Amino acid sequence: KTKKRISKRKKKKKSLYQSRTSQVQHTAHSQKSKKKTPSARHRKNRQLRHNL
Repeated sequence: KTKKRISKRKKKKKSLYQSRTSQVQHTAHSQKSKKKTPSARHRKNRQLRHNL
């Protein structure tokens, strides 16, 4: 389990770095699209929690 966890973490770090480098090309557009999605997700989660 520990070995698998470490490998997963390494992969995540790599993907994060790659996404950051790709974002540099069109920052404004990616920021707009990324800002909209997580907020909506949070709102949905909040509603579900209240329903429970």
